[in-house]
Amino acid sequence: MAAPKVSVVQYLNTVPLIWGMLRGEQQGKYELTFTTPAGCADAVRQRNADLGIIPSIEYQRIDGARSSPAFPSPRRAKSKAFSC
Repeated sequence: MAAPKVSVVQYLNTVPLIWGMLRGEQQGKYELTFTTPAGCADAVRQRNADLGIIPSIEYQRIDGARSSPAFPSPRRAKSKAFSC
């Protein structure tokens, strides 16, 4: 089975979201591509990525997009995961 394709931005504020895929236990389990937030949205929209870190407004513009909490949390989640 091919590794899931994940489109991400390489900004400091996304490091906690992608650290495990870069250096942790999830390393090598995902195919990461680094681009801009708009590029992430385009990759998800065009189905070139299975999921991505996208601007929240783009969720409404992508047909078939689904939202789920990014991480289990005992408190309200501020981050969301989106997939198609």
